Amino acid sequence: MPFIESPDSGGREWLFATATVIEWLIIRAQKPDSKENLDLSLERARLARAQTVNQQLKNEVSTGRLVPAEVIEQRLASSIGRCRALLLGIPSASAGQIVLLTKKHPDAAERVVRELLLKMVDAALNELVFDRDEDEDAEAA
Repeated sequence: MPFIESPDSGGREWLFATATVIEWLIIRAQKPDSKENLDLSLERARLARAQTVNQQLKNEVSTGRLVPAEVIEQRLASSIGRCRALLLGIPSASAGQIVLLTKKHPDAAERVVRELLLKMVDAALNELVFDRDEDEDAEAA
């Protein structure tokens, strides 16, 4: 749309030459092929669809069926941090036990150390699952 002056800062208004704008609208209306021409009923239908989708998304969020990305990012970061802490704790927690097991079972040291480490990793993973279940129960309450 032709204009005389556009606002360069807040609080100012656009300045239009009414006659020029009317001429521009008439010329635009006479161009049936122009992509600038808008079909009002089509635009209303698009608006109605957009509003419907927006309301559906709001409903999904309010019922808990849809979770905002920020919440997922926070939960994922928390879970990764917790997993990292649990797994990095295994070497220091198992070092003494590994030494004792290798002395006690020199012929089967590899097998017993592997079993111990698998149990510790499994316990850490189970703790993560139980933490998640408790978080979900707390959110549901």
